[in-house]
Amino acid sequence: MKKVFIATLLVLSTVTFTIAQLRIGLSGAYSIPSNSNYKGGIAVGVQIGYIIIDNLSVEFGGMTYKYTVDGSREGLSKGSLSLVPFEFTLQGRLPLSEKKIIPYIMVGFGYEKNKFSIDSQVTAPWNNAGISIEEKVENSMTYHTGIGVDFFLIKKLFANMNVKYLMAETEGSWRQTDTGTGASLSGSLNNLKFGAILISLGLKYSF
Repeated sequence: MKKVFIATLLVLSTVTFTIAQLRIGLSGAYSIPSNSNYKGGIAVGVQIGYIIIDNLSVEFGGMTYKYTVDGSREGLSKGSLSLVPFEFTLQGRLPLSEKKIIPYIMVGFGYEKNKFSIDSQVTAPWNNAGISIEEKVENSMTYHTGIGVDFFLIKKLFANMNVKYLMAETEGSWRQTDTGTGASLSGSLNNLKFGAILISLGLKYSF
């Protein structure tokens, strides 16, 4: 799936670059995880977009944010989860008011790099007993949909606001190792869901 995603981005960027209007942007967002064991927070991202025609555009973007994980028996332990999705988005646009206000709907997919760190409050008792513990999460494909609006502040600079729902599911693993003997136990963590609602504000510049 990763190879298909990268190949798709390369083909689409090659095709659209010659016929489209380039725009770049920066955004900040607040993430609201769908899993009640996770707490969201501030996210930041960058975007590069191409306006193919008035009613259609594509956008490539990256974002980084973290979840604070409360911990559960079925999923991850207490700790910090870092997520970095790289996304391709297709926008259906409806220019209004002489193209100064542009509502749109969006749908897309991406590839997300995930990293989990267990809280020291969890690892300390185990370490004192001579056992190291670790938990890992795999990277994942993501899918998203949402709505937004662009509104021009001056000729080439415009503000952007959108709300999107991001869906992601992956697997993980855990391992406990006796630091004295090297003996270990391990297992899998299944159906880890990293979905979230992201509310974003940003600025974009159109060339």
